Order: sequence, then structure tokens, then C-alpha cells
Amino acid sequence: ADGSKKIIKDIVAGDKVQINNQGGIAVVEWTNLGIHKGPVLRIETDTGEKITASHNHVFFTESATKQAAEVMSGDKLKMLQGIATVKAVKQGIYKGLLCNLATVKYQYPDDDKAEIGTFYANDFLVGDINAQRVLRQKRCNDINWVKSQVPEYMHVDIDSCFAEKKNIGRDL
Repeated sequence: ADGSKKIIKDIVAGDKVQINNQGGIAVVEWTNLGIHKGPVLRIETDTGEKITASHNHVFFTESATKQAAEVMSGDKLKMLQGIATVKAVKQGIYKGLLCNLATVKYQYPDDDKAEIGTFYANDFLVGDINAQRVLRQKRCNDINWVKSQVPEYMHVDIDSCFAEKKNIGRDL
């Protein structure tokens, strides 16, 4: 929060981190440091910033919230100093520690008002660990997003499922 940089694995609950480029800060609620064995994505911008992330880590473009696996060359990512264009996204295998932290208290992901917590990692604006669950739940409740993930012949089933979900809510 004071503009200094710290390695993410050294951040602890109670530390303050910057959460937007207007100087907003949040107190770290908790951290997560775990062994990761498997695929990761290495994202690099045209201005030289690089970050390694798991497939479901949350990033913010000018117009959308995306998981790392959805980030593509040409995307305009929100950064500490403004916007940078993604130059390359490379998939690799990683064995080591991946870190994350929470900048908002745990929220039930099916809460429509759940907040997507953010912080800066390597100058990239990223979602906190809760953001992964919240984004997934918001998408599962978005009929258009669900339809975009399946072939068109399944859309009638999705319409039916969402209609049934609405009717169940009225019966309670």
C-alpha cells in the first residue's frame, strides 16, 4: 500500500496492499501458499511485465474479468500504471509454490452482492483467491455465459434449466 514491493510469499495477514490505481488499499485477510504441480500460464505484456498464474487466476481487461486461461495476445490488461497489451501467453509446467491472498473476507460465492477482491501482483491487477469462486458462481448464474460454453443445440436445455431454477425460487 505504501508503494514498496514485496514478494508475495512474504505477505502475511494484516499487511496492507494496493487494490486499484487510485491508491485504494485493503488489509490482507489471509494468505495461501501451496505446492503446485501442473500447467501454468506465463503472461507477458508489451511493456515487459510478466506473471505466472494457474489457469483460473482472475485478471482484469479494459472490458471484462477473465481467468488466466482466457487471456489472449492483444488483450488490454489493467496494470498499476494503466493499461498494457498482452504480448504472449505461454503454457508451461510448473513445480513449486504458488501464492495467493484474500483482500476481502470470505463471501459465499452464490451471494449476488459478493465482491471480487483485487490486488496488484507484478504490477498486474488480479483477483484475490475469493475472486476465483465468485467469478465462477456469477458465470454459472449468467445464462448467456453458460450458453457460450456449449454447442447451440444444447441452448434449449439451458433455457429449460434456468426457467426451472426461477420457478423453484418462487415456490419457496
